[in-house]
Amino acid sequence: MKRLMRNEKGLTLIELLAVIVILGIIAAIAVPNIGGIINKTKDDAVKAEAIQILEASKLFMATYPPLEGGETKTISKEELDPYLDNLSSDSFSVLVESDSATNKYKYKLIGHRLLEIKPYTNYETEGITLDEINNPKDDTVK
Repeated sequence: MKRLMRNEKGLTLIELLAVIVILGIIAAIAVPNIGGIINKTKDDAVKAEAIQILEASKLFMATYPPLEGGETKTISKEELDPYLDNLSSDSFSVLVESDSATNKYKYKLIGHRLLEIKPYTNYETEGITLDEINNPKDDTVK
């Protein structure tokens, strides 16, 4: 009888229950965090695409005749296609404004899905610049 008692190997029911409870606690903490990380990654991808569009607009304007002070130009998606790869946005435009005082251009992205992300809701009508993408006015949501 002593030999049979010594050869018993395995886990007791209480040990199994303890492992299941621990795994449940870990899952309850990890699943919401992973969901948040996925959403943040999607938002970051949209933001990166918007930055890519504005940078491509600068390249486009380098090959375009210079604008006079106060003059504006709207660049369509079709005009930017040669400068962009693998965009998921179908419709957008970039408004380029020439500043007569500084002789510099200001680029505003209009109609892009970036403007649907919460910190950027203030820019839906007038468009958004590269500086505003990196430093949104509404800091309540990050």
